[in-house]
Amino acid sequence: MCCKKGCCKDGEKKGLLVKVLAVIGIIVAVAAIAYAVYKFVTPDYLEDFDEDFDDDFDDYFSEEDQV
Repeated sequence: MCCKKGCCKDGEKKGLLVKVLAVIGIIVAVAAIAYAVYKFVTPDYLEDFDEDFDDDFDDYFSEEDQV
């Protein structure tokens, strides 16, 4: 690592950059996996709402009521 300004070599700067980008990549990968698991585990409430609405609509109107 560099201890004085201007003493770093290009290889050391690139190595540090690679390490920082690797840590950021690992954090992003873990966050993406956690989000995918969350979306897979949580139930879909909108689907249940649509089904209930269709049943209620059919109860109020029937084919006999149509003119």
